[in-house]
Amino acid sequence: MGEQLIGNLIQFIIAGSDTTTNTMYFACYMLAKHPNIQAAMQKEIDEVVGNERFPTLEDRRVLIYTEAFFREIDRYYALAPISIIRVNSDEVMVQGFKIPKGCNFIANTNNCLRDSKYFKNPFEFDPDNFINSNGELINVQSFVPFGIGKLHGK
Repeated sequence: MGEQLIGNLIQFIIAGSDTTTNTMYFACYMLAKHPNIQAAMQKEIDEVVGNERFPTLEDRRVLIYTEAFFREIDRYYALAPISIIRVNSDEVMVQGFKIPKGCNFIANTNNCLRDSKYFKNPFEFDPDNFINSNGELINVQSFVPFGIGKLHGK
């Protein structure tokens, strides 16, 4: 293996363990700071899972408030406030601006995660940022806690 590949693998391992550790740290902190949120999560988990078994991956789709809580942790704390550098492969137009081929992009994910256009309470910790009026989990376009993904050409 090349040195660059080994370096990249080490970076991914460190980044992955660091964000997971920080997510759990901030989750414990916010549950302690917001007993009302902790009570709502406990009630939901008790109703869905009960005391006779451990939660499963299948439970995740019905643990709406719990899922919203963890999304809110990733949003509120912006564990990766800027994305890694991306380079566009084609010349593109973005909102009237011509972006030449080969341009470097660094997304400010922190700004996306604080956009009042997409989040009801962008500067407060509020799991309801991810729950609609029908009590359903919503996918927010601006929720990009770990980057913006692949850049597309034309």
